[in-house]
Amino acid sequence: MGLFDSLVDKEKRLLGKIAKGIDRGLRFMERGDKEGARGVFLDILKLYEQYHPPSRYHEDFSHALDAIGYYLWRLGDADSAIFAINKALEIYPENSTALMNMGEICYARKEFEKAEKFFRDAVRIEPTSKRALGGLADSLYKLKKYDDALEVYMKILDVDPHDFKYYDRVLSIKSTKEIYSRYASALADVHRVDDAISMLEKALESWPDDGDLWQQLGELYEAIEHYHEAIECITKAVRYKKDDSLYVKLAQICIKDGDSKNALKYARKAANVLGTSEAHKVLGDAYALAGKHKDAVKAYEKAISMDENNIDALYGMLGSLEKIKGSEEKVLEVCDKILEKYPGEVNILMKKGEALEGLKRYEDALEVYYRILDIDPNNLPVIQKTTRILHSLQRFEEMRELADRWVSLAPDSAEALKMLGISLENVGDVEGAYSCYLNGIDVGDSKDLELLTLAKNAAKKLGKTLDVINLCDKILKIDPSQTQVWMEEGDAFYDIDNLEMAEKCYREVLARDEKNIDALWALENVYRKEDKLKDAEKTLKYLAKIEENDPEVWAELGDVLSLMGRYEEALKAYDKAISLKKGYAPYWYHRGLCCEALNRYEEALVSYSKAKDLDPSYMKAWFGMGYALENLERVEEAVECYRKCTELSPNDKMPYIRLAQAYVKLSQFEQALSAYDEALRIDPDDTAVLKKKCSILSKLERYEELLQCADAVVEKNDEDPEGWKYKALALKELEKTDEAIESLKKVVSMVDDIECLKDLVNLLMESERYEEALSYANNIIDLAPNNIDGWIAKATCLDNLARVEEAKSAYEKCLELDRNNKSLLVRYASILDTLGMWD
Repeated sequence: MGLFDSLVDKEKRLLGKIAKGIDRGLRFMERGDKEGARGVFLDILKLYEQYHPPSRYHEDFSHALDAIGYYLWRLGDADSAIFAINKALEIYPENSTALMNMGEICYARKEFEKAEKFFRDAVRIEPTSKRALGGLADSLYKLKKYDDALEVYMKILDVDPHDFKYYDRVLSIKSTKEIYSRYASALADVHRVDDAISMLEKALESWPDDGDLWQQLGELYEAIEHYHEAIECITKAVRYKKDDSLYVKLAQICIKDGDSKNALKYARKAANVLGTSEAHKVLGDAYALAGKHKDAVKAYEKAISMDENNIDALYGMLGSLEKIKGSEEKVLEVCDKILEKYPGEVNILMKKGEALEGLKRYEDALEVYYRILDIDPNNLPVIQKTTRILHSLQRFEEMRELADRWVSLAPDSAEALKMLGISLENVGDVEGAYSCYLNGIDVGDSKDLELLTLAKNAAKKLGKTLDVINLCDKILKIDPSQTQVWMEEGDAFYDIDNLEMAEKCYREVLARDEKNIDALWALENVYRKEDKLKDAEKTLKYLAKIEENDPEVWAELGDVLSLMGRYEEALKAYDKAISLKKGYAPYWYHRGLCCEALNRYEEALVSYSKAKDLDPSYMKAWFGMGYALENLERVEEAVECYRKCTELSPNDKMPYIRLAQAYVKLSQFEQALSAYDEALRIDPDDTAVLKKKCSILSKLERYEELLQCADAVVEKNDEDPEGWKYKALALKELEKTDEAIESLKKVVSMVDDIECLKDLVNLLMESERYEEALSYANNIIDLAPNNIDGWIAKATCLDNLARVEEAKSAYEKCLELDRNNKSLLVRYASILDTLGMWD
């Protein structure tokens, strides 16, 4: 062995002794024996001093000495720690850990300049070390080198944006909106959104006009679903940043908040100003939220035409199309576009299959559903749909496989067992089918008529006579000769509106008991529901013979006779009911209705009054009294009756409507308005009431309110010409001529209204828009060829357009209709003068 190899071997042994010594010292520290640990570490240092190894293992020795120094520092022996770490750095100056340890010791001893030097060296070696950067920054801060400290703190935040203590130190040096913004973002990243909001609000105290800060704050409020605050912040961001793209964000927030009105406002602005695919997509979302799915589809189509990769627009369009009847073809088109990008999207494949079903393209639907089952073999809804289609196509072999899978996934599903039974029966396994039907009855509804019938039929095929009897008993509950079973079955059929079967069952009862009161009443109800009023009358008269003293029979007979328009006979029936039950208010009320139908309002009033006396809380009686009094022109008394109705039934709009109409008859328009407002409180969407309110506001010349009311009408129904008429009137009187013109155009585009055309022509002429006015004047003439106003308007327009020859002809037509109109003669003379026709 050579001399160098011998030295290297000794060096390895020394390193081993040092390592064991460090472990021993750590065990002393763990036991809390600080002095013992210190002694061990100092002994290691003495051992090292006795031997200076070659540079072969200088890094290992340096780290070992650094570790000893670190532990001595922890034990409170700073001088020995410094000695050990300096030795470590002598051996290997690039030991960054040693540099950091030395920096921290110097920092603790308030030797900040030395600490800065050591930390700088450490940063040079490890530029992204938070420990090194933090020590350097803190040292610079203590040395009041704030700019340098700020630079280093920012580097730390670049390395770890979520070390929040450094933000506070940065802000203590220099407060900038960028730092506040980064601080808030970091807080939000770790879900401390409330703290992030507070940070931004603090920043906005100093920079209240900073749009970026307002935008960031708005996005944080959006994240925690505080949408009203979010909208307020983003609105300010738009104001200060002048950034129209934020209208998209505003619309998106309104959509999340369910505010369709404002969502549409912002989305329309975004689409108009930005014109981007995303803006039109958001407009589609807003329309969809408002339930205007046709408009939504148009917006989505625009978005997709601008960016065919706008997958969100495709999804949105698909959602709206599903709400529009008869849009299956378009649904298929959109599904195919999505599936081009995501061919395995099960949800879209499902929608495609459903659309194909809607188009009755069952084979194509099956192909799609099988594709889904290739992806997800246990997709229960698809298995169900596929099984049902196969059933309708009578493809029973395939149906059996799918139905069997359905049962394995949902063993307690009666429909699954029924479908499996049908498929088995049609492929010849009747025994298996029968077993399925019985299991279906056990796990499902024991009154499932279809399953019971299928089981009965299968039992017949198998010759299981006793089972057939048992199933018949279940179908009827008891032997068919028992009338109550038929009655119960009839009631069940009646409840599901199978009136033919219900009648059959009730007749079975009557075939066995012709005076069965319950069956007769039930049969009469069937006739009433089927509008077989003569049959109902016949049944009731038969009932009256059996139950002559039952007032309800006579009252019901009165109702049926009234429905048939036989009011005199109905009155007699009601009188009979009243004689049998004098104190029952509804009988008197129905008698009043009958008198009302005969225009015998005095007599109706007596009947309604009697009902009211018997039951003062009976609102219908008060209402009938009011209507009768109105027809007797005792309107003020009618008002009192309707007011009583509103007290008894404050959430019923009809009394308020009648009350308002009565006030109108009395020219008490303010009171009428109040009554209509109450009706609208109950049903804000009643456009008929809104239009009645418009009528009163126009009479009162309260045009600002009229405009608001008319806007409410057309907002609910854009195709309501009456609403647009009122709007036009209000705009005209408010001297908003251009808007009034547009409203009138809307009216005449929907209906042929000569008066509206006249108003439109006059406003256009006042605005000197003679070409347009001429067009609408011609419309008047087309509708009423001899309408002089139309011809005068036409002549005036042509005159102002200097189309003199045509104006002359028009004036001649006017004079043909009204030869004594001096004003027309003067204007005609002026035209002749212009043409030089002085003779």
